[in-house]
Amino acid sequence: MFNRISKYFTLNRRERNGMIAIVTLLIILLVVKYFIIYNYNPTTTSVNVIALDSLATELTPEQKKAKKGDDADTSITKEIKLHNFDPNIISYKEAVQLGFPKKVAHILINYRNKGAEFHKAEDLKKVYGMTDELYEKLAPYVSIKK
Repeated sequence: MFNRISKYFTLNRRERNGMIAIVTLLIILLVVKYFIIYNYNPTTTSVNVIALDSLATELTPEQKKAKKGDDADTSITKEIKLHNFDPNIISYKEAVQLGFPKKVAHILINYRNKGAEFHKAEDLKKVYGMTDELYEKLAPYVSIKK
């Protein structure tokens, strides 16, 4: 009986080599984990955080608002000028001047660049982000050239 059990649990050469490889990898991972956990020294100190906090408090609320309001496209005026336009050929700058939010103007240009065409004013409603209020305001000014 003991002989049968010992034959069942003995490993051949290939299995022994596999076990040795797995145990070796396990030991290497444990050693690496030990060195990472116990020998890691973060380089940031509380002095750096205090200095950054003091710089942040020096900014006045007006400066913070000005920094938030800065966009990449500062040449576009905030004043809304309504006029006739063709959504198939309108530029980003013109769309923003007409009252499109910047994100919706960007979506309109991308939508058109993907191959979409506007055949009637109601097609503007297909643009993601186009609200009913914005559409009602701009619909009388849509003039699509065929």
